[in-house]
Amino acid sequence: MAILAGIDEAGLGPVLGPLVVSGVAFEIPDELVGQCLWKVLGASCTREVGKRKRRLVIADSKKLHKSSAGLAGLERSALVALAAMGYEAATGKEDADFAALLTAVAPAARESFGDYDWYHFEELKLPLCDEVGDVGTQRNAVRRDMSLNGVQPMAVISEPLPEGHYNRVVEKTRNKAVVLGGQVLKIVDRIVRSAGKHRHVIIHVDRLGGRRHYREPLSRALPDFSMHVLTETETYSAYRLMRGGLQVDIDFGTKGDDREFVVALASIVSKYIREVSMYAFNRYWCARLETLKPTAGYYQDAQRWLRDAGDTIAAMGVSRDRLIRRR
Repeated sequence: MAILAGIDEAGLGPVLGPLVVSGVAFEIPDELVGQCLWKVLGASCTREVGKRKRRLVIADSKKLHKSSAGLAGLERSALVALAAMGYEAATGKEDADFAALLTAVAPAARESFGDYDWYHFEELKLPLCDEVGDVGTQRNAVRRDMSLNGVQPMAVISEPLPEGHYNRVVEKTRNKAVVLGGQVLKIVDRIVRSAGKHRHVIIHVDRLGGRRHYREPLSRALPDFSMHVLTETETYSAYRLMRGGLQVDIDFGTKGDDREFVVALASIVSKYIREVSMYAFNRYWCARLETLKPTAGYYQDAQRWLRDAGDTIAAMGVSRDRLIRRR
C-alpha cells in the first residue's frame, strides 16, 4: 500500500482574509500508483463542472466557485468530500458547524483565528447554502466507491494564516512566496511523518508561483532524506527522496488541480475554508456599517472596501497591520 497526497492553496493574491494551504491524503493499493483517481472513482466522482449531477464534482475550485453562481457548488463538493473522508462535522447534521470542522482539519488555526473579532465561527452552521442538498446520500456513494477500489481516506490537513499572522511571517522572510512555501512544507512534513508502515509516498503539489527549483527547501524540510532531482522544467519539477526503505516522490506542476484528483480536492478544501472565513469577515463588518458591501478581498475590490469602511475601522481602533495583508 502507498500514500497518495495532494496540496494546493487559496488566497495568495488577496489583501484581505486568510491565506489557506491544505493537503489531502489517501492510502491506495500499489497497483493504483500512477492511475487517474477520476477514472478509478468514476462511479461516484467526476471532473466535469456543469449542471448538478449524480456524481460528486472534484475539480479546480475556481471552476466550482464563481461570484455569479454563489457558494453552493463549491460547498457541495467540499462538504461531501470531507464527510466521505470521515470529517462528520461536514455532514450537514443539525450540530454541524464550521468551528468543529476547522478544529478537525486545522486545530492550531482555531487559536490563531480567535485573535480576530471578525472570525467568530461557532455560529456558522453548515451548510451555509440551502441548495447544497443531501450531503449524506452522496457521501455514502463516494465512500462505497472508495471502499470497492481500495482507496482509504487518511487525512485532511489545513494550514490557514489569518492577516496579522501572515504579516508577521512576511516581515521575517520579506517574501510572500517563502511564506506559501513554508505552509506547504509543513503539510509535506506531516504527510511524510505519517507514513508508518508504508514504503512509498507520492505527493503532488500545485506549482508555487513561477518557482522552478525546490531542492533546497525540500532538503531543509526533510534533512534526513537523500534526494535525487528527477526533472526541473518551466512547468514541472519532480524529486525522489529516500530514507531507509521509505521512498517519497514529490512533484510541483502547473495546473495541478486539472491534472491530479488529489490536488483538485486540496484546492476545494482550501477555497472552502477561505470562502467561509470571508463570509464571517463580511458578516462582522457589514453588521457594523449597514451600507458596506461585502468583499472577496482581492486587491481592486479590497481598496473599495477599505475606503468605504475606513472611518469605521479607525473608530474601532483596529490596526491595519491586523486587517490588511502585506504584498
